[in-house]
Amino acid sequence: YESSALLKIGFYHEIRDGNIIIQPLDSATDLTAKLTFLYVGKGNSEGSIKKIEIASKDEGNKEDYIKITSQGSSSENSTNAIKTLIEYVQDEHSKKLNKKRQLLQVVLGILVNEVEAITHKQDSLLSDEISYSGKNYDSLINTIQLMSIIDDDLGLGYISEKMEKKEKIELLLSDEYEENSSLVGSIYSSGQSVNLKKEVVILLGFLIGILLSIATIFTISLFSEEDSN
Repeated sequence: YESSALLKIGFYHEIRDGNIIIQPLDSATDLTAKLTFLYVGKGNSEGSIKKIEIASKDEGNKEDYIKITSQGSSSENSTNAIKTLIEYVQDEHSKKLNKKRQLLQVVLGILVNEVEAITHKQDSLLSDEISYSGKNYDSLINTIQLMSIIDDDLGLGYISEKMEKKEKIELLLSDEYEENSSLVGSIYSSGQSVNLKKEVVILLGFLIGILLSIATIFTISLFSEEDSN
């Protein structure tokens, strides 16, 4: 019994040069080569993977999908062989997603601490009440210097950049910005024995051979009779 399925390779997002871009969890070419090495011809008589290939264009984007074909002693065993392979891929890709998420959480924690440290320093400086009269030029100069420190040394643009990056990372940690690899639809099984098909083809070939032989003998006999006459 033969079964087949289409596997969609999952994805995640990352920040590169300030932009959020999508990345596949695996290259279709690399994943096909790896799974072929691990599974093709490595099963048993109950059920095994026979072929793994990058999906053709009519079955999906060839960069994101791979097609899996299996055979087994029953339709169930053939289907289970594919399920085992897909579970393996999902487990491996789930580990990748968890590592990416953990890394983002570390970066987010660093950004939060940096922003809090800067805003705390700003609050400290601004909490010092500075009063001056029209003749108190030293106080006026101190105020101008304080504003200059907030604008340049602490860097309002720098803080804004950090806050923007923080918001993007929080966005990437949401579920819609990542997806594990998954089965497309369901596993298809013909429900008919592949060996039975072969046996039918052989039987038909045998019957056609007999019929052709009879026809040939009949034709030869017919021509022989005409020659005798």
